[in-house]
Amino acid sequence: MASLDAFLADLDDLNEEEDEGEEEEIIEEEDDDDGDIDMLAETGGGGGAAGTSGLLASSRMASLMEKIEAYMVADAGDGVVAPPAAPQDDAGAVYALIVQCNEIAVDIDNEVEALAKHIRDDYAKRFPELESLIPNPLDFARVVLKIGNEADLTQVDLTGILPSATIMVVTVTSSTTIGTELPPQALAAVSERCEQVLALSDNKQRILAFVESKMARDSRETAERQPRDS
Repeated sequence: MASLDAFLADLDDLNEEEDEGEEEEIIEEEDDDDGDIDMLAETGGGGGAAGTSGLLASSRMASLMEKIEAYMVADAGDGVVAPPAAPQDDAGAVYALIVQCNEIAVDIDNEVEALAKHIRDDYAKRFPELESLIPNPLDFARVVLKIGNEADLTQVDLTGILPSATIMVVTVTSSTTIGTELPPQALAAVSERCEQVLALSDNKQRILAFVESKMARDSRETAERQPRDS
């Protein structure tokens, strides 16, 4: 298998190229909002229900997650007869898959950022103060799913999502919010985007766990191949 250093070096090169690309995107965004419009179209933006789309509905994501799952099952079954669908632990195939993982992880971050922006903008009509209280997009999505159109937050259990002090602040602030109830269709669209954000985050965690496990295994095997002092 290719060495860990080789993996890391190539992934660093990819990250540098992606950073350069992001800088160019920032410049373009200063001129217009076409990037947001394109991403919004991909993720089902607009006034209606969003629907699952974008990366979650893509064959690219489905294929990658299927391959990762097959590798993880095969690795978990070390010492056991592998199932017929188990992939061959070929260095070239693993390397290519890790590169794909790195690339899609960046795309997931970009899509989550775009979705989170639209969630904040749309839910601001219901609870405009919430964005400043919960800056983390994942926590924000979880809280929005919990609150919905509920006016009395003492009836909403946010335990496990936010610290108790933040829950108190959110509850008190909601009692004086200037926001108004969202129409059912608008709330459904916001909720769907929240679900997409959380699903994308789950996929990314699975992807990162796979990459880390493969790199740890490569590092271990490399160390085992090193000559030992007698």
